[in-house]
Amino acid sequence: SMDEREFEQAMAGRARECRWRRLCLESQGSREE
Repeated sequence: SMDEREFEQAMAGRARECRWRRLCLESQGSREE
């Protein structure tokens, strides 16, 4: 159904954002060290 597709897209978007933020935080952390 449409709802299922939208849900999958939303979850994928959040996962991507999480990964990007994590990489950003990791790069900042390694910089400080």
